[in-house]
Amino acid sequence: CKDTAQQSIRVNASPAIDCMDFEVKLGNSLKLDVKLLSNESASYTYQWQPAAGLDNPNILAPTVLSATQDMTYSLYVTNAEGCVSTCNVHVTALPDITVPDVLTPNSDGKNDKWEIKGIEKYPEVEVHVYNRYGDRIFFSKGYADKWDGTRDGRPVPSATYYYVIK
Repeated sequence: CKDTAQQSIRVNASPAIDCMDFEVKLGNSLKLDVKLLSNESASYTYQWQPAAGLDNPNILAPTVLSATQDMTYSLYVTNAEGCVSTCNVHVTALPDITVPDVLTPNSDGKNDKWEIKGIEKYPEVEVHVYNRYGDRIFFSKGYADKWDGTRDGRPVPSATYYYVIK
């Protein structure tokens, strides 16, 4: 005896998410503007975890109401067939920087280097220091080496100096 059977198999695609990270100033709100790479469907459901601090954890692009610290959120997108895609979104809360107005490089342990509070959160920062004639006397990318009041290894005279932080 011979027999033949036929079966249709339907393969459903999982939702595709364009996952990205965000930066926001500390205390500000931010829309998590995540995009779908697949065609969005009305049957998709969204769940963000943790939900704390989000205006609506059940939509594609919720708003972080007030960024108080760095946070990683996970987005789960489920289609009508039950296929789930996950995306992790890291939000970096960037602090304001505090620029001191004094530098006294006299080796007493106080203000010997120009310590800019909060600048470590800006790894691509550029710090330029100029004298009153507009000559650049210090430059640092990332500000790993803090200005110590010298130019080419020699102390600069007591004076007013100008800075640009990009």
